[in-house]
Amino acid sequence: MNYHSTSFGNGLTVTADVVRPAELDPSLLSAWQQLRAGRSCYSSPFYDPAFTLAVGAVRKDARVAIFTAGGEVVGFLPFHRVGRAIAKPIGGHINDYQGAILRRDIDHSDPALLSAAAIAAYDFNHLPAEFAARSATVRGGGTSPVMDLAGGYAAYLASRGKDFHKRQAPQRRKLRKLEREFGTTTFVFDSMDQAHLSAHTRMRNELYLSMGMKAQFAKGWQGEVFAELRRAKAETLRTTLSVLCAGGEPVAAHFGMISLGVLHWWFPAYDARASRCSPGLSLLEACAEQAQAEEVFAIDFGRGDEAYKKHYATREVQLLAGSFTRPATLASAVRTVGQRALDPLERRLPKSLNSYPRRIADRLVTGVGIPRFG
Repeated sequence: MNYHSTSFGNGLTVTADVVRPAELDPSLLSAWQQLRAGRSCYSSPFYDPAFTLAVGAVRKDARVAIFTAGGEVVGFLPFHRVGRAIAKPIGGHINDYQGAILRRDIDHSDPALLSAAAIAAYDFNHLPAEFAARSATVRGGGTSPVMDLAGGYAAYLASRGKDFHKRQAPQRRKLRKLEREFGTTTFVFDSMDQAHLSAHTRMRNELYLSMGMKAQFAKGWQGEVFAELRRAKAETLRTTLSVLCAGGEPVAAHFGMISLGVLHWWFPAYDARASRCSPGLSLLEACAEQAQAEEVFAIDFGRGDEAYKKHYATREVQLLAGSFTRPATLASAVRTVGQRALDPLERRLPKSLNSYPRRIADRLVTGVGIPRFG
């Protein structure tokens, strides 16, 4: 179905075709990759069409808006349609980089894009700040620390200061302790061993249980997406299952994605019995050391302020939570009024409780959650 609108920013007439991911033909997939080429803001694996195709293979509510102007494809917005006119980022909460893939002169926050695709609101919680030039309703955000490895691991180590190396000494001692207590360590950057995959899932779910959460990793549609990604033969995206073993048994593992030289540190896990030896950090360092051979030039840790991310990172990407909305729609009014109501309420509540109203609002209306079945 086609919709038409005039861009507020540059006068272009923008047309959107909204299709299912499986309907993207080779020429459109090529156009998508051309829009990513040479743009560091789109280097994340989540902006690769293969991620959208994997989600679309298991979710019936997955859609892609194809934007054209002057007979040329100028952008793509992968999303889930919730209700009649609400859009959520493709992959929902498992997507760490969100938003449209657009030509340089197209403004992400231009309401004309939503109008063209008949979308009243696009909610996000991992949108790069540079994409929200104007008109976005922002409700918060954070940073995604990044470890630059363009010159290789040796160059990375040489570039770090004395404080970094001082903090590294205890980690080297922990690795020796790991080998004394659990056995000689071995490392595989990308294991195809099903036993390693099962161990990763088990360790990840044990971590969830230890935090009082349900052990649901790799279950439901998310698990099907991981399997689709693992099977995919995309030229520009691949998954990795990195494993550190001690005494022949996995003590840390990580399931992530690589695209355009960026390894996204997605789902790390470790054996709680070896936690005092920090096997997860030893695994990370082994991956960083191997990175150049795997044509990886950066490790993106994903949003969060965990100490290890800050320690290893050399820069950060600012990410926002909020919504793009189409003016004069109910969705726009709900999000604007809701924001105005939540701000004073949060200020009045005790610090231990002031996040609850926004969390409830996100869960019910403005978050990135998508239906369990879609």
